[in-house]
Amino acid sequence: MPRGTSEVVPVTDRLPEVLLGASPEVAAVLVERTVGPILSQPPHLAAVLLETLRALITHHGSPTHAAEQLFCHRNTVIYRMRQIEQLTGRSLQDPRDRLLLTLGEMAAPVLAT
Repeated sequence: MPRGTSEVVPVTDRLPEVLLGASPEVAAVLVERTVGPILSQPPHLAAVLLETLRALITHHGSPTHAAEQLFCHRNTVIYRMRQIEQLTGRSLQDPRDRLLLTLGEMAAPVLAT
């Protein structure tokens, strides 16, 4: 659930977040090994890369569709995608890596609370 929201939803709608919240130690390792290198960048760059990562996750790694969502050029998304992949050592085209990045991105706010 996005920060600052107080919407009540069934736990079954938020199973990944519940699992991550139930094991903070595992969530911390997951964040460190996935999105940690992004989070360690200067705040503005980290925010841009995380926003791009979320769009890529939403669109199953498609830079074209992510660019439409982000209102930027496809090449900009591809450049950011390469930055994300270089920083994390994970491929956004690989389903397992994309899953790990998704879970890491979800776990980061859970750990911050």
